[in-house]
Amino acid sequence: MRENTGDAFGLEVYIPNPSKIKMPSNVENIRDPMDVVYYPPDFTPHLIWKGAKLGTPIGKQVMFDPQSIPEPMKVTHFTASLPRQAKQLQYALEQPGNGLVKKERSNIGIANPQAKPTWLNTPAYEAFVTLRAYPLQQMRKLLCYLHDDTLPLGQSQVHTLVRQVIYHIGEIKANPIGVGVHLEWKRDMAESGGFEVLASEIRRIMEEIRDAPQRYMELLLLGEISSYFAAFDNPLICSFWGGLAPTSSSSPNAHHMNSRHLAMIAIEWADALDVELKEADSRQLQQTSLLTQHLSSQIHAMQ
Repeated sequence: MRENTGDAFGLEVYIPNPSKIKMPSNVENIRDPMDVVYYPPDFTPHLIWKGAKLGTPIGKQVMFDPQSIPEPMKVTHFTASLPRQAKQLQYALEQPGNGLVKKERSNIGIANPQAKPTWLNTPAYEAFVTLRAYPLQQMRKLLCYLHDDTLPLGQSQVHTLVRQVIYHIGEIKANPIGVGVHLEWKRDMAESGGFEVLASEIRRIMEEIRDAPQRYMELLLLGEISSYFAAFDNPLICSFWGGLAPTSSSSPNAHHMNSRHLAMIAIEWADALDVELKEADSRQLQQTSLLTQHLSSQIHAMQ
C-alpha cells in the first residue's frame, strides 16, 4: 500500500499492506492503544519520487529514488533543454555545483568555435558558453554581459540560459546572524551591491528599447528578471531567507519600478498596435495579433 500526496510528481510513502497486519476487525474491539499501533521491526520507511526516470520513454511515469541517480545524470535530467537546432550548446546550461565542475569547463566552448550557431556572434558565443561555467560567478558575469550588451537578449535560447542563472539555488547555508537560511550567491549579490547594478542595467536597456517594439522579446526577458528580483521586497521572503534581502532600501524599490515601467512600455506598444489593427490586412493582422498576445501576457506578469 502507498499513500500519495496527490501530485503527479510528488513523493509517495510506502507502508506495509494492511491485509498482512493483524488488527481489530471492528472499532468496538479497540480497547487498548496497542490495538491500532503496529510497526514491523524490519521495515524501514522511505520516500520515492514518481516521475519520468532517466532512460524511460518520454511521458512514462515510474517510481524511483532520485538520490540513487549519479549526480552528473541528475543535473542533466533536471536542467532545461534547448531546442534541437541549439543542442550543441546544451552543456552550457548545466551547472552541477562546487566540487563537481570539470576543470576544462570554461574552455569547452572556446576550444570548439565550430559549434557557434549563426544567431550568435563570436563575443556572444563565448559569453553564452561561459556564463554558467562556475556557480559563484554566474550573476557577476551576467551583470558584465548586460553592461557590455554582449548577449542577444531577443533570442529565446538566451532567455532559457538566463532563467537557469537567476533561478539557480546552489549552496544553502544557515544564516550566521539569526534564524533562517540563505542562498550563497544571492548573499553575494546583496553584499556587493549587485542588486543595485542589475536594476541600473535593466533600466538602461529599457530606455533603449522604449521606442522599438520590434525588440519585444528583450522586454519579455527584462520583465521576468525584474519581477523575480522585486520579490525580495516581500517581508515574508526576507524573513524566511534570514536577512537575505538587500540592505539598501532603494534596491527592491528599483526592481519594482523597473517592472512597472516595463509594463507601461508594453501597454504603450499594445495601444499603438491596436490602432494598426484597424488598418492591417489579414497577414499583418495575424503577426500583430501574436505580438499583442505576448505583450498582454507580459503586462499581466509584471503588474
